Amino acid sequence: MGDQLIVFAAANYLWVFLCGHHHFLVLQCNSFILNSIPVMVTVISFGMYTLLGGNLTPARAFTSLSLFAVLRFPLFMLPNMITQVLSSFFIVSLIVLLTAEILLMVFLCGER
Repeated sequence: MGDQLIVFAAANYLWVFLCGHHHFLVLQCNSFILNSIPVMVTVISFGMYTLLGGNLTPARAFTSLSLFAVLRFPLFMLPNMITQVLSSFFIVSLIVLLTAEILLMVFLCGER
């Protein structure tokens, strides 16, 4: 019995280590992508402007950079907000289903 407990505990520790390590890598990749979005938007915007034949002067470049600096926080928060909205929609739908199931059980069983 004690040996089985040790094996079970070791398996749990291994599972936590592997899942925690995987979770850490996912968080790091997500952080890298989220932090690089404003830079990618700036580079792609300047690249498309020059490819489409625009004349990129220093005045236009620095004005654009200041506007991109203003947009940095909203661009950074957009993926987080999308995740939060989807998560809240999922939670609300679960609450509605649970409430409907409870009401149905009360109605069918006649309990109050």
